[in-house]
Amino acid sequence: MRLWLCRHAPVLVEPGVCYGASDVPFDETATQVAAKKIATWLPKACVVWASPSSRAAVFARQLVQFRPDLNLAIDPRLAEADFGTWELKKWHDIPKTDLDTWVASFALYTPGGGESVYQLMLRVTAALDHLQDLQVPEALWVTHAGVIRAAQFMAIHGVRKLPEARNWPDTPIPFGEPLPLDL
Repeated sequence: MRLWLCRHAPVLVEPGVCYGASDVPFDETATQVAAKKIATWLPKACVVWASPSSRAAVFARQLVQFRPDLNLAIDPRLAEADFGTWELKKWHDIPKTDLDTWVASFALYTPGGGESVYQLMLRVTAALDHLQDLQVPEALWVTHAGVIRAAQFMAIHGVRKLPEARNWPDTPIPFGEPLPLDL
């Protein structure tokens, strides 16, 4: 099966700010443009799931407005990682010792007391397992960079392996552009 992973459209947050679980403002025009573009080529048999955050859910709802033949489900397992007290702080304002601790124990550390990468991976694994159980030929997730990286890591390294910071995918995840992942 093919899973399309699509990051929401750009957010209206100052560069260098840590955001994950926070429901931040997003570019509504870019959201509509991206949804319309994806609607033109998305296969008819495709099912769509979206994160509950407004930046992803609005994107997915607009996509379905352009393509009423698509079914949409909001899935909390596709939410971005929660950075706890780090949320909405500038990355350079987070103590270096905290960032170093996260890198040293990348999978298990809970940044800002929020959610560990391991916890994120458990959510994404459950969503992937559910998707494979449904045996749909193609699906689209409208989600976030962290969820996309977790899915990519699992596809490359195995679903149950814990990541280290050095082998976590670090390529930029473009806004509003679907990336294919064959499962």
